[in-house]
Amino acid sequence: MTPDERTAAIAQKKTPVGRSTRQWAKGEFIDIEIWRVPVELLVLNAGNRRFHAEKLEWEEQMGRPLDPQAREEDERSIISILLDTDLRISGDEVVGKPSKDAQALIGDWTLRGQEQPLWIRPDGFVVNGNRRLAALKRLAEEHGTATGTYSYVEVIILGDDIDDDELFQMEAREQLTEGLKVRYGDLNLLLTLREAAERHQVDWTDDDSIHDVARLIQDLVGNNPSYAEVQLQTIRYMDQYLDYTGEPGVYQRMIGQVERFRDIGKNMKIALREDPDGALDLLEISFRAVQAGLKHEQIRDVRRLALEEPAVFEGLVEEINDIVENHSDDGIPSAENPTDPDADIDVDEEDLAESPVTTAPDFPKHDVARAFEVAIENRNSKHRNDAEALLREAAGRLAQVSAEDLAALLGKAAVRDALEAIREWVRQTDDVGR
Repeated sequence: MTPDERTAAIAQKKTPVGRSTRQWAKGEFIDIEIWRVPVELLVLNAGNRRFHAEKLEWEEQMGRPLDPQAREEDERSIISILLDTDLRISGDEVVGKPSKDAQALIGDWTLRGQEQPLWIRPDGFVVNGNRRLAALKRLAEEHGTATGTYSYVEVIILGDDIDDDELFQMEAREQLTEGLKVRYGDLNLLLTLREAAERHQVDWTDDDSIHDVARLIQDLVGNNPSYAEVQLQTIRYMDQYLDYTGEPGVYQRMIGQVERFRDIGKNMKIALREDPDGALDLLEISFRAVQAGLKHEQIRDVRRLALEEPAVFEGLVEEINDIVENHSDDGIPSAENPTDPDADIDVDEEDLAESPVTTAPDFPKHDVARAFEVAIENRNSKHRNDAEALLREAAGRLAQVSAEDLAALLGKAAVRDALEAIREWVRQTDDVGR
């Protein structure tokens, strides 16, 4: 069915329910009539901002865009992306098992029915309410539509008097400020705020512009301009990172990475204030840290190292650049998470949500991560200032390196330098305790 055919069918089959809903649009509250329309005439929005990044990820894996209007299997795929967990590709569609949120949504609909109307365009294209429509379509598929329970749904129809800019504001305000409904994921929230900022013609290279636009869109994030500005700075450096890695706009790479870029944004704000000359080095080395899989807390440590021990930081920059420039792919797979899972470090809930970073197969992820870890551990060790603990820790670590391991590593300049530092320490302390 074409959009024109759906428009005509909806106009013919819609029936009033006898009430309206109040919505904020065009600078005032307006009453919009609620209609009852057939579910079969409604189209899921494949561009739904609530799951935009995830859809891009599955489209990349499938090698084609998902079009629920053209293919039944694509509609089922969109429903799965909206409602399911443990997603995978089966045949030519995305499948999964119902998430707890989806089960709760379906259970609530079954028990209480529809609470709020969906928002649609005259041609049945759903603007707001895609998860509820997905749940309803799944119920209709499972239980049939003979009774009519799942074959009709209440909607408001937003016509041409609501243009795209106004519709975006209405949709974003409704979805980003809602209380009990399922939240946007962190990345999709950022992408929605990015679109809002673009509509205000933000200049991503200008801190003043970002600051001003944050105030203009603060109503989307609880009227908190400072929070809005942090999110826009996160987007700024996320975009720069994708440009840096040669994948501009490939936002599915950023799934699970948001917290890292929030910290990069905060780091750069501090660095630009306290050491503007070194800020560019910090930005590049932070991008290397992301590529190496460092968690966001470690990225904060990199900033502390840059500001507190600039000479050591410069040495780290040189070492990492040397590793990257002289790396040759030896076929050894890089660790997905190079940090020791048994290391004595604090892990918070945000860390647990971070995903492994996808990097180019020839990027020396393990070696770069190791260089960061050594520099960070050395800095943290100085701050612990417990000589006995440090000595015993060093002895324990050295005991894990065999002569064969050492011989295999001597081709690396950083290893040779470390070995010479150990020898120098032994020479200087050789008379102690005799």
